[in-house]
Amino acid sequence: MMFYISGTGERTAESYEGSSSKAPKLVITYTTGSSDGGGNTPKCEDVYVTLVFDKYSKETSWTLKNSSSETVMSGGNYTQGNGESITVSKCLPVGCYDFSINDTYGDGICCDYGNGSYKVTKTDGTVLVSGGSFTSSDTKQFCLMNTSARKKEKKETSLKSKITLYPNPTSDRLFISGGENTLLWIAKVLDISGKKILEAPVINSSINISNLTNNSIYFIEIFNELGENKLSEKIIKK
Repeated sequence: MMFYISGTGERTAESYEGSSSKAPKLVITYTTGSSDGGGNTPKCEDVYVTLVFDKYSKETSWTLKNSSSETVMSGGNYTQGNGESITVSKCLPVGCYDFSINDTYGDGICCDYGNGSYKVTKTDGTVLVSGGSFTSSDTKQFCLMNTSARKKEKKETSLKSKITLYPNPTSDRLFISGGENTLLWIAKVLDISGKKILEAPVINSSINISNLTNNSIYFIEIFNELGENKLSEKIIKK
């Protein structure tokens, strides 16, 4: 017996054994989406923004923008006292974000009129960005990755290799050092979601990444002529 399933959402599966007109019908509810490599479909990750205010909280405002410059979180018009804090959270999809904090007086939130600070964290307590000492504004970027991308990042510390890449960040070429013959080596570049966006040969111990999007974070994997992974590393394209 076999089943035929088509479409998305709630569909009818018809059993074909002899005449299809006599086949029983089974209603199956299911979902589709992009897999993270572990059988799960990641949707978003909780991000927490915590502010500790100085004496003049009304001077403080902030925004969190995605890679399309759309504001996904923000805050301002505060009335909290010196040393008081607030925490707000939101579940955000995989991607890179810019956290910007502003002080209208131009003295930041630390340390002339209190020990103010800010931090953006994940559920497990991982600090994505933090600070407090600035003048009129401060902007920092962080990225949320899915499971497969995190696994690739962990390889950076687990691979025992003398091979290194330089310069990083770079605007056009990455060079390989380590004394090995790189003839017939291949480089694969992935975005933060784990999707391969470039595969290029290693030529004269260098990799051309000039066509990648500027001001972006990627992961690069380098394989020798036997298909062995020689290096996995996070890179920044200027």
